[in-house]
Amino acid sequence: MSNGAPPRRRSIFGGLLFILVGGLLLTNNFYADLHLGQLFRTYWPVLLILWGLAKMFDYFAARRTGAAGPPAFTGGEFFLLLLLIALGGTFTFADWLGPRVDWEGPWARSFSFTEEAAKKEIKPASQINITTDYGDIAVIPEDTPEIRVVAQKTVRSSRRESDAQNRANQVMIDIREISTGYEIRPVDQGGGARRVEVDLEIHVPKEASVEASSERGNVKIVGLAGAINVTARRGNVEIRDAAKDVVVQMPGSDVRSYDLQVSGVKGDFRVTGRGDDVEATDVAGSARVEGEFHSIRIKNAGKGGNFRSRRTDLTFGPLLGRLEMVSGDFELFDASGGVSISTNNKNIHLENVSGRIKIDNRNGSVEVRCKNAPKEEIEVNNESGRIELSLPSDAAFEITASSRGGDIETNFEGPELKREDDGNTAKLTGKVGKRGPQIRLHTTYGTLSVQKNP
Repeated sequence: MSNGAPPRRRSIFGGLLFILVGGLLLTNNFYADLHLGQLFRTYWPVLLILWGLAKMFDYFAARRTGAAGPPAFTGGEFFLLLLLIALGGTFTFADWLGPRVDWEGPWARSFSFTEEAAKKEIKPASQINITTDYGDIAVIPEDTPEIRVVAQKTVRSSRRESDAQNRANQVMIDIREISTGYEIRPVDQGGGARRVEVDLEIHVPKEASVEASSERGNVKIVGLAGAINVTARRGNVEIRDAAKDVVVQMPGSDVRSYDLQVSGVKGDFRVTGRGDDVEATDVAGSARVEGEFHSIRIKNAGKGGNFRSRRTDLTFGPLLGRLEMVSGDFELFDASGGVSISTNNKNIHLENVSGRIKIDNRNGSVEVRCKNAPKEEIEVNNESGRIELSLPSDAAFEITASSRGGDIETNFEGPELKREDDGNTAKLTGKVGKRGPQIRLHTTYGTLSVQKNP
């Protein structure tokens, strides 16, 4: 029995929620394209606003009638609030995550439809720009003066195939002439539940130059005689047998990483951005990598190249062997024209490098092996790591080496070679043979070794 306190008012939010959900479900029965999942993904914060308005109404209504206001949260409301935030946050994060999120739910099916379009009698050396938001791009060069597009449209739907067909028909493949050449793009790909993925197989004249841009999809170009410029934000890139320069931009705004494979480039190659693996093979010109990549592999770069990231600055001469940088290790074999690298937290291994060598490293080991007697300067500065230099037994050189907090080892001998200790610093100075290059080595808290090749 009440002790005289005014009765507690019940919240109106539960009733409003039932009205809203019931109304949406009823409307969906009459309008099949409503897509409740998409509506919730976009407008779920409205439920929080509605909740807040209901609480304000309850408060002022209770004050006006003299009844006790409803509690701030009942147990059921608190659980519902957590569930709402969890679901809404998951949808929002998944939308940011990327290209393959299915808003139609696990019961949806994929329907694919093929369409062809063509542009006849174009100039063989035309500039062709290709753009798609969702889908792969494959460029196939041919000895015909035309553009031919085979588009595969994929629609995810929990409804009938005819509905998916109608949506696919709304996406047109546009081939238009522009001031610089021709532009190819799917029109009205949509987003969310209306999204249509369009994989483009594009046949172009072999002499054409191509600019391809895909927001969410892979790009593959093989055997093109013209220049290639690719932008792939969320997708892998493969380019082979390119007769001219290749430029690739991988902005990499996704939490996932993507790979780049390039081979047989007769011009220069350059990639910028961020991703997982970069692999370049048989580049006649220079190979340039700029950005944040997990691993880099370069083999046969006729004019050398460079790599620049937040913590590494590398320049190398013509590369007849290979360069490999994976996580905490860097290896380079058979390069002429010299190597310069500034980095940290890496174990560095150079072998058979002719030309000047300059290394600045920290928190890692440095190993340099010279198959032939060096003719140019070698300079290595290392902090908190060992240095190993291996030279032919008949090598001639002048050396200034020191290891603070470490030791120096050598099996080279000569009347002008001097080994001494100065406090906690070991030093090796002098020269071996006649008219050799300068060798300057310095490390801290690590062994410094200068040895003859085995």
